[in-house]
Amino acid sequence: MSKTISNYMQLMEMFSDLESESTLYISYNDDILDFTDKSKQDAYRLVISSKKGIYEIPMSNAWMMNLFNRAASKTIFSSNKKILTWNWKNFVSFCFGRFKIKFEFFCSIIDLKIIESFFGLRQKKPENFSECLRRLKFVLDSGKWPQLQSIYKSVYLPLMLDVIPALECVGILNQDRLHAYYEINGQENGRLLCFNAYTKGYVPHVITPDQKLEFKPLDFDQVFLYFDFKSMEVKVLQWLSKDPELQKVCESSDVYSSVYELITKTSCDSEDKRNLCKRFFLPIFYGMGVNAISENLGLPIKAAESIVERVKSTFSVAYSWIESFQNKAKEEHAVYDIFGKKRIFLEKEYKARNFVVQSPAAIFCLEKLIQLYKSLNGKAKIAYNVHDGYMLYSTRDNLKDVILESQSVLLSKSHLFPDMNLNISCYAGRKLSELKKININKRE
Repeated sequence: MSKTISNYMQLMEMFSDLESESTLYISYNDDILDFTDKSKQDAYRLVISSKKGIYEIPMSNAWMMNLFNRAASKTIFSSNKKILTWNWKNFVSFCFGRFKIKFEFFCSIIDLKIIESFFGLRQKKPENFSECLRRLKFVLDSGKWPQLQSIYKSVYLPLMLDVIPALECVGILNQDRLHAYYEINGQENGRLLCFNAYTKGYVPHVITPDQKLEFKPLDFDQVFLYFDFKSMEVKVLQWLSKDPELQKVCESSDVYSSVYELITKTSCDSEDKRNLCKRFFLPIFYGMGVNAISENLGLPIKAAESIVERVKSTFSVAYSWIESFQNKAKEEHAVYDIFGKKRIFLEKEYKARNFVVQSPAAIFCLEKLIQLYKSLNGKAKIAYNVHDGYMLYSTRDNLKDVILESQSVLLSKSHLFPDMNLNISCYAGRKLSELKKININKRE
């Protein structure tokens, strides 16, 4: 039986009861807490489970939630406690978006949803404390957790406790203020998954032409400022495979123009030719065959065969490296990326090729998202993130400072990817439909 906490005395009794408990399982009674819809909040409850019992705290009352926050930081969120949870980011976003509450966590936070995703598991929320413990034990006994723990602590904890809630709550202006919803490590390739979960929501990954015309920054003196990495996946592929020919291409001024000229033996003298190269180069590494190349590019079969063979032979080290993961998926039905994250392939083993490149690339982009968020420190806000792109709000007055600070962070050395060098593009404007490219200095 669970006990509902409805007043101050009951809340204090609950903290007293839980004082001796070293491990708790904290969840909530809905799939997604929507801070944009006040009509739903009376039904939301925070559920705290332990060996002694279950407590439910209504989340509709700002006074009660503020009281819970102050007391929790000294009790169940103190340094000697372990909190097991499920999609904790959503709880943090709800409290910040609805009540402007920011929690202080001194405890160990173990989000089973994120951790299980590292092992290729997509399961439902544990129904109780015992099930959560049992599933966590399976993960910890796997032998892979020591390797995964470093990225969990350095990347996923900051994302769910601070960075992603800030992105979700900042919003964007249309007729109303709209908010994005992110699922950390939600996509199979390790990228953030974004979908329209909020009543007043939008999806940054699929902004329509009409929305680009309508969306505005939060204040009248702000502009959109957008950064993205150039040829991110190609450079990650090179860093992983150590292909010497691909390294030469990555050191050129334009990756795709250089590849086009290598493969076709002709000059890449138009944007159409460069775009054509983008449509076949990585897809060949990711398993696209001759027939698909022919159909998608409108080329004769012989021409498609020639392109595929030239890519394979020119970049044989990288191609052999990525092909080995498809072979492993066929034999073992699972592969691990460089950080130890696992994906299961019972069919369509060619998708392993994509995973072993895009999963590390996602980690790199998330690491940079965290660094960017911390470095801006009030100078600007991050409006949203889409894969290797970062949209910021900046005032016109501090635009130059924000550009220089963001450039410095995004081009700084990565702790997780030593010696990998990338370049960025920068755009700015009042409307998403009218962003203009800004020429920024090359890496010094």
